Amino acid sequence: MLDLEKFEAETLANHRQQQQDLNHLLPIIEDAGAVIVEKLALFKKYNRKVRSEVADNGNHISLTVIITKVSPKRNDVAWLKSTYKITDGHLTIRMHGQNYGGTAIDPEEIACQFVYWYKARIEEQFRYALPF
Repeated sequence: MLDLEKFEAETLANHRQQQQDLNHLLPIIEDAGAVIVEKLALFKKYNRKVRSEVADNGNHISLTVIITKVSPKRNDVAWLKSTYKITDGHLTIRMHGQNYGGTAIDPEEIACQFVYWYKARIEEQFRYALPF
């Protein structure tokens, strides 16, 4: 038999749990963004600025790392993106349409995974920044 009150209660409970998980995850992803910026600090030597932006998009948290040229004619040279959410108590990472798991909910580990995933693009942008 159809029990709409039970369905409503379960749906609301799941939504509240998802929001609690995201609220817990947001500062961790912000810290991971700061760690990534620290790991890419050498870009500053070559007239580049690295910054991270974190946004809560309702059902996931997105992390974008932007490497920009510092000059009057500023061009964004790289946008590195990933999204995070907690599914069944585990961190789920989505990059380029693929889901990944197995990463601990720890800023340092999330940052290492991010840098590992984008290693080739980061190296390409660094080569581009070198003056020779």
